[in-house]
Amino acid sequence: TLMRSSAASDVYKRQERYQGVAKCGIEALELKLKGYSGAEIAKMYQVKPNYIAACICRAVKYLKKDKAFFADLGK
Repeated sequence: TLMRSSAASDVYKRQERYQGVAKCGIEALELKLKGYSGAEIAKMYQVKPNYIAACICRAVKYLKKDKAFFADLGK
């Protein structure tokens, strides 16, 4: 849907700001928004699904603190 692709686009823009686990989590979050499961994403990265879940948690933690991210979502 349009809202889902817009959210994925907003997530993608944030990816440049982060590195390591947070960046992996943002990439995984973008894939989740596109409809992939955690297990499918883990296969792509050749890691365990638990690692992808941890990466997403770390990314969400940073995104919650990013006021500009939420401002962009409203546009």
